[in-house]
Amino acid sequence: MGAQKLKQGSKGKLVVTLQKFLNSKGKLPKPIPENGDFGPETKEAVRYFQRKAGLKGELDGTVGPETAGALAKLVGPSAASFAKEFGEAEDADKKKEQEKAAEESQPKIAGKPGKLGNLEYKSGAYVISIPPNPANTFTLVLVFGGLTHIPPVYEAAMALSDYVKNAILVFSEPGGSFSAAQPQLKPLLAQTQTRIGAISVCGYSLGGQAAYRDYGHATKAVGLIDPTTYHGDLAKLDNKAIFSHNPDNWSEPKYASIVAAQNEAGTLGTAGVYEKTSVRHGAYPKYFLDKFAGKLL
Repeated sequence: MGAQKLKQGSKGKLVVTLQKFLNSKGKLPKPIPENGDFGPETKEAVRYFQRKAGLKGELDGTVGPETAGALAKLVGPSAASFAKEFGEAEDADKKKEQEKAAEESQPKIAGKPGKLGNLEYKSGAYVISIPPNPANTFTLVLVFGGLTHIPPVYEAAMALSDYVKNAILVFSEPGGSFSAAQPQLKPLLAQTQTRIGAISVCGYSLGGQAAYRDYGHATKAVGLIDPTTYHGDLAKLDNKAIFSHNPDNWSEPKYASIVAAQNEAGTLGTAGVYEKTSVRHGAYPKYFLDKFAGKLL
């Protein structure tokens, strides 16, 4: 079993089977004798089939696993035993066993069930939430916290079922980054068969600086949640920006001029959404994520 080959000079029942398959499915220019004798006609018929089938490893008129497998696929289930004689079926079984063993050897990542059927995982500077029924494609929402760390942005999102059920959520400390979060996220995605679709990046307070830094990773929206902002950040803003602020929450003297420039850009239509509010700073994550869910998700 396995590694058998048919070539010119071979004889027997397997050669008859080969000749029958070539005549019935090989689309040969003319039929070949079905006599069990692998002669020049059979060799040329095999070479013709190999070229037509676009095989890469076997093109010399010799029948090995690749040619036998290609013929068997055309003939259907009744040809399984034919392919197995050449080791193809055996090799496929071994490959499946190896893949299964590799999968089983991977350590399962320990998470905890969330309140809405999601899976939550904490690692270092990140908290990750995988949606219920995860084997699907979801928007990734990465939210950087501020000086008050992850809890305010985490609690705000977890109070909104649309985020928990319909997004992959990654909460980061302000010193984290999109790239540094990936090694934490990828094993969870593989384990749960979850895929990333669009990407939104958000930054609250000091975390706004991280959002500006990772602006280019966003494919859907950048949420700037009453953010720490400097003049140099303005150049990064485009139509993905959702900028919401309360100027009374900030004492930086230049902040008012920065806000005015951003509002002007929004008015001119060269940037995204800009608004000025009277929302107190601590309430901003819940207010922002709730109001702009339709744009972030």
